[in-house]
Amino acid sequence: MRSAVAGPPPTMAEPVVDVLHGIEVTDPYRWLEDQDAPRTRSWIEEQTAYTHSYFKEISGRQCIRDRVEQFLALKGSLSEPWNVGNRFFFLKRREKDEQPVIVMRDSLFGEDQVLIDPALRGTGPQTAVSILAISNDGRFLAYAMREGGTDHAALEILDLRDNVVLPDRLPDGFLNGFVFAPDNSGFFYSHRNLHDARPNYRVAYWHAFGNDRSQDKEVFFAGEQANLFLSILCSPEAKRLAYVVFRTGKRRSTSMYLQDFSDQAGSAKPLLEDIEGCFVPFFVRDQLFAYTDLLAPINHHLVRASGTMSCPKPTGEFSSSQLRAIMSL
Repeated sequence: MRSAVAGPPPTMAEPVVDVLHGIEVTDPYRWLEDQDAPRTRSWIEEQTAYTHSYFKEISGRQCIRDRVEQFLALKGSLSEPWNVGNRFFFLKRREKDEQPVIVMRDSLFGEDQVLIDPALRGTGPQTAVSILAISNDGRFLAYAMREGGTDHAALEILDLRDNVVLPDRLPDGFLNGFVFAPDNSGFFYSHRNLHDARPNYRVAYWHAFGNDRSQDKEVFFAGEQANLFLSILCSPEAKRLAYVVFRTGKRRSTSMYLQDFSDQAGSAKPLLEDIEGCFVPFFVRDQLFAYTDLLAPINHHLVRASGTMSCPKPTGEFSSSQLRAIMSL
């Protein structure tokens, strides 16, 4: 066991004082909230290395590992399935497997076909996969490849028709949005590299299959503030993309912009701007819904877009009455 004197690496304190309801509240570690900053990543790596070295010296750790392996071998598990046409995709952890594999069935009760097995990559038991997106016709599967349980991952795409992993990929980093084009000509995405020179640059790109990533087009720019997050939604039935910009912090808000799938030049038009509080939009086929606390601060509720998803003229912030004209409350 490590000596009790040997403590973890020190954490630098940089006090930030906020006045809340007339009371001063000091936060000495506000700087750690910027998870993409080089010094934050360095702090995480130092703390992780210390933790691994500490637990490595605990006696009886192998007994615990052996017991956990016994439990893992009892029964496999399945994730919630993705249904595309007649096909079903899901994660499946088989008996004694360290990590789940990505599996497909051609029908609900069909035979399991293993599509991606991280154990076959030869990079160790800490390599994990997860499903990110599936094309509308079920031909393309986008999945994340994560090493060691990190909060960042690389993206790869499997062509199920030709049974080949495409060269079109995204490197290790943070993916906030990904949508396949309905005609399978490429995909829209919002991604920033692990060590990006501009970590707060929130932008969506268009990538055509077969092109080098340096040729990708910027189709939507959300801003360059640390408290912005950009996601991408799609409705193949409505032939629309939606860019959703979330602003975090003391004044949370959501803005939403619509764009036709065919418009790769990137002329998105605002639908909703600066909706305060919780507002989480999503598509169900050609209908737009949202989970929100607008006019329902205690229990929240679901709202639905009324009529067609037309784009109003930009008018700054929407009032509650203006929002009612767009969403059925």
